[in-house]
Amino acid sequence: MLEREDFHNASVTKSRLPCTNFYIPGAGYDSVALEADVELGGTDQKFNLLVGRELQRAYGQESQSC
Repeated sequence: MLEREDFHNASVTKSRLPCTNFYIPGAGYDSVALEADVELGGTDQKFNLLVGRELQRAYGQESQSC
């Protein structure tokens, strides 16, 4: 998660992050549940889509196209 700019910056500056920010990667699980081949989203969803790809690989599925 520290690869994401907002998390990294907060850790460097010792800023607070809302707890809800830590639920964001869980949003990628829908790709696993649906066994999605393709998922579309805006640039604000890019992190979720990429996490979905990682989770699919972890569950032995082929990674979706984003």
